[in-house]
Amino acid sequence: QQRLLLNMAKAGLCHVWLLKLNDDDAAFTFGYLAHRKLNLTGTAFKLKYRESGSIGMVLLILTIRKACEDSILLFDFGFGAAEYKTFWSTDCSEIHRAIAGRGILGSLAVYYYSATWWFAKNKWIFSFYLRIRKWLNLIKQELHFAKKR
Repeated sequence: QQRLLLNMAKAGLCHVWLLKLNDDDAAFTFGYLAHRKLNLTGTAFKLKYRESGSIGMVLLILTIRKACEDSILLFDFGFGAAEYKTFWSTDCSEIHRAIAGRGILGSLAVYYYSATWWFAKNKWIFSFYLRIRKWLNLIKQELHFAKKR
């Protein structure tokens, strides 16, 4: 893995930023570059610096500044939807969710969640589902009132 990263760095395909405080490594960020898109894949900071402001945020600001200087078109913050990611994003924020399963039960769970997610994202299918649900609840209430009479 180290050899791969070194070769990528030599080719200009990845970047590593290291922030030092008093000659001590305080935080680092790693990202790879493809088609003028910077993908952050690793960030870390030493816990002993968590009380002295947000050392990770300082490094992120410097990383974003460098990306702008290098005319990077897209800056991918990586996994998650943390508040700082939406703060630094434009209105073009995409969140992708992924699941993986092993074995038959895992595969069935993946298919179930994928189908559920797909149905929820399609507005016309979701609105159709809500109308059917409302209609079934009305029928249920009518049957309930009919039993009481």
